[in-house]
Order: sequence, then C-alpha cells, then structure tokens
Amino acid sequence: MANLRETAQSVLFEARDGIAWIAVYKEGRGWGAACFWPDINRDGEFIFDLDDAEQIKEILAIDPNAVIVNPEYQNLGPTGEEGMTRDTLAKGMRWHYELQDSLLAEQWQEPAELEASTIKVGDRFYTPRFCTVTIDAVFTSEEDARMHGYRESTCYNGDCVILGKPEGLNRMVFAAVPVPQARSA
Repeated sequence: MANLRETAQSVLFEARDGIAWIAVYKEGRGWGAACFWPDINRDGEFIFDLDDAEQIKEILAIDPNAVIVNPEYQNLGPTGEEGMTRDTLAKGMRWHYELQDSLLAEQWQEPAELEASTIKVGDRFYTPRFCTVTIDAVFTSEEDARMHGYRESTCYNGDCVILGKPEGLNRMVFAAVPVPQARSA
C-alpha cells in the first residue's frame, strides 16, 4: 500500500474531473483509493455495476471503515482555476476518512438477484411514449440490450427499463431489463 500522497496522485485525474466517486481506505499504515461511477436511483441510493461488486467487497474486507467521496459534492480541495493538487486532495481524503461521514458500507448494496419469472417475453406494459408494448426479449443489463440494438427510451417508470429497437418502417420491438431492487436494511 502507498502513502496518502501517492494514493492521491493515482486518482488525481478522476478527482479533478469531479464525476467519479472515490473509495478511500486504509490497510495497516498504507492508503488505497479506487474510482467508481455508480448510478444513483430516485431514492439517492447507489447502484453499482456488477463488475464493481468484487472490488467493493475486497475494499470492505480490507477496511470496513472505508469512505466514498465525490469531489463535486464534498470538499476534497480547491477546484476551478485554483486547481487541485495531490497535496490538497490528500488532505481532503484524510479529512473525510477521519470524519467517517460517507461510509462505503452504508452506500454499498449487494446486487439483488433477478428472478427469472419477474418479467418474461410476451408480457405487456403501458409506456408513456409508445402506449402498450409487448416484450420480445429480456436482458440482465441495459448494456446487453443496447448491444442488441435496443436503444429507444420508452420513458417507462417501473420495476424494469423498457427499450425499443426499430424493425423497419413503423415497426418497433421492445426489450425489458429488470431493475434490481435495493436490499432491505
């Protein structure tokens, strides 16, 4: 593990960008940091990619007191024309870690298992943009659906995301992606 200044240097680019959420943790006397880009649902809960799950579990196993901070929402040092340096970032990271105000363990939610029977091909949903649609495919992630050409938002607000794919003139097929439900605390 590195000292805090080296750790700050390793995430300085992402911190200056202001978009990433940075997990800050300690292992012995050393410091570590990892960047994440979670979605945030309507309730303010973090939705992490499944790819990030293992890394978050490893961080929490190393340090249950790890914090997750964002330069845009928390004061991690000067921004704008003043510029963020590794020293100011290191001070901000240390301050938030010692304050323990945004614990990673409180923001982390184990990804819920999707039930296969939740949404199936043939189910019908009313969507604001396309009225009643029939589901032709079900995917486990939006990324998979988009890779298969389902890109049109239906503006559906429910327990799944419904995307459309044009199939010729005036014809659209639809796919659903179940949204994992947050685990209860």
